[in-house]
Order: sequence, then C-alpha cells, then structure tokens
Amino acid sequence: MQFRTIKKALVAAAAVFGLAFAAPGCATHGRGALYVTNAQPPPPRYVDAPYRPGYTYIQGRWEHYDNGWTWRDGYYVRQRPDQVYIQGRWYSDGNRWRWRDGYWDRRDHRTPYRRSRHVNDYPPR
Repeated sequence: MQFRTIKKALVAAAAVFGLAFAAPGCATHGRGALYVTNAQPPPPRYVDAPYRPGYTYIQGRWEHYDNGWTWRDGYYVRQRPDQVYIQGRWYSDGNRWRWRDGYWDRRDHRTPYRRSRHVNDYPPR
C-alpha cells in the first residue's frame, strides 16, 4: 500500500515537472526581465504621454498569452535622481522573440556598445 502511494506521488511530480519544461513559446528569466515567444509581436503602440514633472512614462507593450497578443498600457513612475529610464523592447533572436524589460541607468554612465551573442540585446546608448 505504501509503495503505491509513493509511486503515485513520483508519477504526479514527474508529470508536473515535465509540463513545466514542455510549455512551448514562453520563458522567464531572473526578475521577469526576459520573456521569450515563437510568435512575432504586433507593431508597438506609441503614446504621446503628457509631461508630468517628477515622473517618467513607461511605454506600453504587447504580452503574449495562450490566446494571442494583449496590449498592456503604459504608466507613470517616479523619476529617480540622476537616472534615466531605458524603455523595454522586443527583439528578434533567430526564430524567437525576446522581451527585454526597461531599466534605470545613471545619467553620467556611458558604457560602450558591446556586441554580444544576441546582437540586439543591448542597444547603443
């Protein structure tokens, strides 16, 4: 009896583990900074957001779910002293599309452009 219970638990764990890695089309990495899909995203919708002193506008983006693409509206965040916000973007990596989250960068920081394995991974600043 105890052997059957353990066997059922192992089979259930293997099924859950296998489904976690078999989900096609998407993956996340780190703090949600990278999203991968096989489907090409629609063109971005650019919004001419009004200037708000002390705030930065984060552009909206397309998100891919099982039933297709959904637009996520942009929003305002408080500015950080001596920093600029680099907007997130989709970029092509072979036959896959990857989302790179936006990030804050120091105003005086100028890193030379590095060509990595993913040529479009980091845009020139």
